[in-house]
Amino acid sequence: QMRDVARMRVELLLAKLPGAQVELELCKAFANLAQLDPGSAAGALAQAAHYLSLAKAATDSTALWEASIKVAEATLRMAQDLEASKAILLKALEDAIDALETQEALQVTYDIVEAIHRTHERTDDRQGLQKYHGAFKAMLEALRRLSPEKCSDVPSLTAACPPPEGEAPNVLAMVLERVVLVLVATGQEKDLELVKRIYQCFRVARESPPLLQMLAMLQSSGHLLK
Repeated sequence: QMRDVARMRVELLLAKLPGAQVELELCKAFANLAQLDPGSAAGALAQAAHYLSLAKAATDSTALWEASIKVAEATLRMAQDLEASKAILLKALEDAIDALETQEALQVTYDIVEAIHRTHERTDDRQGLQKYHGAFKAMLEALRRLSPEKCSDVPSLTAACPPPEGEAPNVLAMVLERVVLVLVATGQEKDLELVKRIYQCFRVARESPPLLQMLAMLQSSGHLLK
């Protein structure tokens, strides 16, 4: 069961103490456990808050660390106040964009966009998702600076040329996959234009099986066609 896996995750992290990064992961692990095990939710949330406070006090602040702290805090708030969690995640994304220069920052960015998708999915908040447009646009520009490449046409997928099966090949593909899911969910034309830019300007989006499967669904609905 997922609850048992969450408990094992907590035990493994407890064995790795001390350390600010471990404390941050423990905050998220206890918050996740609280959502999976309502019977122990109060105690798990108290532990999550405890380890978050330790992590906040344990290290010098950088944009990347602030983003990581906010992801943990948003994960904690998911079990208490989803609207507060959404606001924290928007600030976390802005912090991550400022630090988007390394693979570590890319992983934190994935954690943020995954949390954004998960939080809004629980409330079906399409209007709230529109608030991320500017941040996503800035994030995509930062990602292009991190890995500059020439733009290309959006692939045309048909019954004769279906998308391949498989998983995302790397963290960048995982980030872009979550961003596409969020942008498509708003139903806004400006967000679909950003989706188009993702397929044009990131080679991995034109090669990653999950992203190509989403492109096939979009094109079957009349979007992103040449």
